[in-house]
Amino acid sequence: MEALGQLPICQLRLFMSPSPWLRHLILSAIQLCGGETVYVKGDAAAIETELLRDYKFGQQQLIELWGQACALAITKAYPLSALSKKQPTVLVICGPDQNGSIGLVCARHLRIFDYEPTIYHPKRSSHSLHQDFTIQCEKMDIPFLSYLPTEVQLINDAYNLVIDAMLGLEADSSNIKEPYSGILVTLKQIKIPIVSVDVPSGWDAEEPSQDGINPEVLISLMAPKKCALNFSGKHFLAGRFLPYDIQKKYELNLPDYAGTDCLLELNLKLLCSHDFFLNGMPYDDTSTLWQCITAQSATVKKVTKLNQKLNQREARGGEAAASGCGESEWRRWGQKERATLLSPTHMRRRHGETLQDRQHHPHLRI
Repeated sequence: MEALGQLPICQLRLFMSPSPWLRHLILSAIQLCGGETVYVKGDAAAIETELLRDYKFGQQQLIELWGQACALAITKAYPLSALSKKQPTVLVICGPDQNGSIGLVCARHLRIFDYEPTIYHPKRSSHSLHQDFTIQCEKMDIPFLSYLPTEVQLINDAYNLVIDAMLGLEADSSNIKEPYSGILVTLKQIKIPIVSVDVPSGWDAEEPSQDGINPEVLISLMAPKKCALNFSGKHFLAGRFLPYDIQKKYELNLPDYAGTDCLLELNLKLLCSHDFFLNGMPYDDTSTLWQCITAQSATVKKVTKLNQKLNQREARGGEAAASGCGESEWRRWGQKERATLLSPTHMRRRHGETLQDRQHHPHLRI
């Protein structure tokens, strides 16, 4: 969050672009400036333990919530009308742990939504909950594959997309054994889209993968993990049920869901120009950086260099932004003040600000 306060105000309009390439470019630029967005800082396992122990959520309840939200995300990313094949076939690869259970629930809901899921279950779990979810899928006549074809073209021809619910957060990415290592080799070669649940199989949850599978869609559970920091595909957040005290304790800084939705698509417009923390921030459309990015001809290195030039221009007394308070005024505030201003807690209180606060931050629409 703090790094966003260090970026030129003119960059805020950049986050309106729907281009995946441009979103990736801007995320990389922010990372180069030392920034973090809304990515989870707490331990996901600790959050889940607290939900189960202190808030009395049930394990089955959590898995059902996540699985249904994952199915909804898939219907948004790949609506029936947009599928390339005549039959709405989907391959769901489920592991033996919690991610696999979520995949089973997701498959069941996709069946209800008129998709045609097929489940590949390389190892059946002995956990009673996992077995219950498996039986539910069997009772709904969802077919199960006995093996995964090694001939990649067979998968490409038979299915519209693959849902990766195989390994996930609890897996050790440095020690993946058969049959999962072989499945990952196959998934790296397929041409149809992959949708990964929470953490793409084979990825380390703490850092982006360089040579793992390349999902087109990522569905984060509760909050995005650090490995998603540079993810440039479609990114959904699933699970609108975290108590506010937990969000505050683990500094999750989650965006607001729209209306009664239990799912939202994360994008730079939402992360960086949402009411959530940048409501009414001024910008400068005429800046060199804005022209460069909108032309989509810049690299991350150029963005950083231009950012430095803007800083130098400002140090020489450059012009202020066209409206509201200018870049110079914004930068005169200390880092602590900027971080406070950009915090979601501050923005949640924006309707109750005092007159003194309004005078101190005149650019905010309160």
